[in-house]
Parts: sequence; structure tokens; C-alpha cells
Amino acid sequence: MKIIVILLVLWSINIKADISLMFDNDTFAKTDRYYTHGTKLSYQYNDINYSLIQLIYTPHNATVFDTSEHDRPYCGWLYFNLTKITQNNNDYRSWGLDIGTVGPNSYANETQTLVHKLINNRLPCWNNEIKNELGINILYNRKYKIYKNRWFDFIPSYNASIGNIHTYINIATSLRFGLIPDDFRTTKIEPTLRISPNFNNQYNIYTILMIEQRLVGRNISLDGNTFKSNNFDIHKNIFVSELSMGLGIIIHRFDLVYLYTIKTKEFKEQPNHSEYGSVQLNFKF
Repeated sequence: MKIIVILLVLWSINIKADISLMFDNDTFAKTDRYYTHGTKLSYQYNDINYSLIQLIYTPHNATVFDTSEHDRPYCGWLYFNLTKITQNNNDYRSWGLDIGTVGPNSYANETQTLVHKLINNRLPCWNNEIKNELGINILYNRKYKIYKNRWFDFIPSYNASIGNIHTYINIATSLRFGLIPDDFRTTKIEPTLRISPNFNNQYNIYTILMIEQRLVGRNISLDGNTFKSNNFDIHKNIFVSELSMGLGIIIHRFDLVYLYTIKTKEFKEQPNHSEYGSVQLNFKF
């Protein structure tokens, strides 16, 4: 009841804030392996975004106790993200900081086990997990609207991360068709700003097509702990590509986006590509 009262007060005094819930899962692809789950809860006030995120990675068969040393290990990444955003009509920039933990302290085992119990699925084993380690990443993101009109926009971008959890450089191209919003929201777990000040008369429905290419320097879920030994032997692919397609709908202050992503093999011993779906719900005050 208190939460409802707070939401009504924020609405009435017209504070420009954004609450977002993001949910990734490979259940949409009828699989249960590799990048299998992600949850993000965000609060954004003006140009500062605060997020709590949990990501879960598992081997090819998460219900087998004796995991092959040539398969991906279990890994959870639980972290807080702080992002500062700067943007105008055609240019978007952001700096971000991730601080959190991998290993048992990420509670990924407990999260996946609880979900499997709720859906009456076989329980995961988590017998070969990345060990506890403090994680810190620094991130930068830049986007440009090369072309836009009421029905179409074209947004190339690049972003990078450096840290002991993820180090990479990523380039992407995004196309949106339909009644598109005046923002930069194109990727999966990422904050943005909507420029249009008039939420009461805003209706949007649009499709999204995005292609990404990533140069991977470090991925702790594949490389293992920084200063501890791990019981697996796999070799990550330096180049990883993603293709995402989806639909976005905005009605007044509510924003719903669905994306389906196909990702190429992340390590050489991986037998096939991976797929997952994403649902994002935003509410703007």
C-alpha cells in the first residue's frame, strides 16, 4: 500500500523519474544453458540511472552433476550499476560503473533453484562454479542518430568495458520501424532517456532490428577467476556476434519492449549457438 501511495505522489508532483524491470531468459528459446537468466531493476532520476542486476550462466546441461571440464562453468554475477547519461536529439553518451560479485555470493544458485522448483523443473547442480570474487567494470557508450523521421531511425553505436569481469569493445547497428519514440532505447540491459516531454499524448508501436559485433578481451564466466584456479578448460572466442529482433509499445507513461536474441558461439568447445528472449517494462513519472 505504501508503494502505491509513493507512486501516486510522484505522479502528482510530476517528478521526471523512471522505474524499469528487465527480464532475460532462454525459456523463450526452450533451452536452459549458457546465458540462461538475467534480471535488472532500475530507478532513473533525470540523467542518473541506478540499477541492481543479476546474471546467470550455466553449462550445456545444468542438471548433470559431473560437468565436463570442456564445458562452460556455472557463474553468477550480482552487481550494482551507476550510469551518468548525456544526450540531445541525435547524440547519446553514458559512463557507467559496475560493482558486485561473482561466485556463490551472487546467489545465482539459489535463484535458479527456486525458479526450477516453482516450475517443477529438474534442479540445477552447480557443482563447478566460479569462485567468489569482487568485480569492478568501467563502461562507456556512444550512439548517433544518423537518420530519423517519424517512421524510421538508424542508430549506430559503440561501447566498451574494462574490468576484471568484462573487458570488450562492441559495435552495433540498430534500425527501428513504425511509430518510433524520440529516445535511444535499442539494446537489452541499458538505461536511456526519452526526450519528448509530453507523456500524456504519446503512443508508439515499432519493430527493432539490431546487429552487434563484440571483440572480447576478458569474460570471467569463460576465463575463470582472476587470481584463483578453476576446474575447467575451455577457450573463448574473441569475436562474438548477436542478432536481436523485437517489438516495442508505449502507451502514455508505460513502455513495454520484447526482444529475441541469437548469439554466436562464445567458446570453441560450445556445440551450438545460444538464444534467449528479453522483456522490459518501464514506467515513467
